[in-house]
Amino acid sequence: PLRFDDFQVPIWLKFSITNPTENSQQLMFEINYTWISQLDFYADKDGVLEKTTTGVDFPHSSRPIDNKSYIFPIIIPNGAEKTFFLRVHQVGLT
Repeated sequence: PLRFDDFQVPIWLKFSITNPTENSQQLMFEINYTWISQLDFYADKDGVLEKTTTGVDFPHSSRPIDNKSYIFPIIIPNGAEKTFFLRVHQVGLT
């Protein structure tokens, strides 16, 4: 597993999900590490990157799903591939 407390500078992650089925897929992307200072999740919405920012430096209401973890809903249309970006920034680590 990737440990987010190991990084002294912001890190970027990129991942893609392909839906080969005939039905749209509703998925959840979860980060089960609650002490992230700032988390920027970018999702492709009709060709435009939509940014969601959350983290311990932001109100709990900034989380897309009310949970102690960071959970982002993902919808992949049938036969489509979607790419996502994640920027993780920790503040005050020694």
